[in-house]
Amino acid sequence: MTRPRPPRKPRTKRHRSLSDPGTLSELALRLKEGIYITNMQGDIIDANPAFLEMFGVDSLDELKAHRTSDFVRAEVREREMAQLERDGSVRDIEFQLTRRDGEVRTVVTSLSDYGRRRSNRRQYHSQWE
Repeated sequence: MTRPRPPRKPRTKRHRSLSDPGTLSELALRLKEGIYITNMQGDIIDANPAFLEMFGVDSLDELKAHRTSDFVRAEVREREMAQLERDGSVRDIEFQLTRRDGEVRTVVTSLSDYGRRRSNRRQYHSQWE
């Protein structure tokens, strides 16, 4: 007597290319480094879960209630924006970050201007040091 085979698990779509938007989205959500998108005025547009944790907030809506100036000193932001405008990117800048709960942490950030020709948005990649 043969045993019946267990039902097959449905195949899940495997992302195989970084040019696939689904792959990139999943990657951003799973990264342990924080990623966020702002405009030049400092309004936060989007962020991944690691960034929410980094800043001590529970949701994107809660984060959007803040501006980058709530977490980063104005002179640091101005210096980064000037370098971004001049060079198109900023790499490995260390600075002090103030979380919503007041805790100060040292982070390293890299920025790129992915929307320079298309919009006024900037992409920021920050990671813990």
